[in-house]
Amino acid sequence: MPPKRRTSKRRIDPAAEAEAWRAVWLFGFDFFGEAAALTGLPEPVNVWPPAARPAAASAWDAASEAAWQRAGHLIEIEQEA
Repeated sequence: MPPKRRTSKRRIDPAAEAEAWRAVWLFGFDFFGEAAALTGLPEPVNVWPPAARPAAASAWDAASEAAWQRAGHLIEIEQEA
């Protein structure tokens, strides 16, 4: 019998998550692939065939929004200064 799949219990530091998503939130592009590596999702511009990009874009936007809810306040504080 195969082993039971378990959900990951890995927790990400909010500051590290904000730093990984920082370029995406400020410039709209993941220059160094940090957010893609963190989430395991490909950035929508890197998805082939082009017909699959809308689904990838919606997953990417959902991950970005969820990260913004968790760690976006760390970037906002820095912008105000």
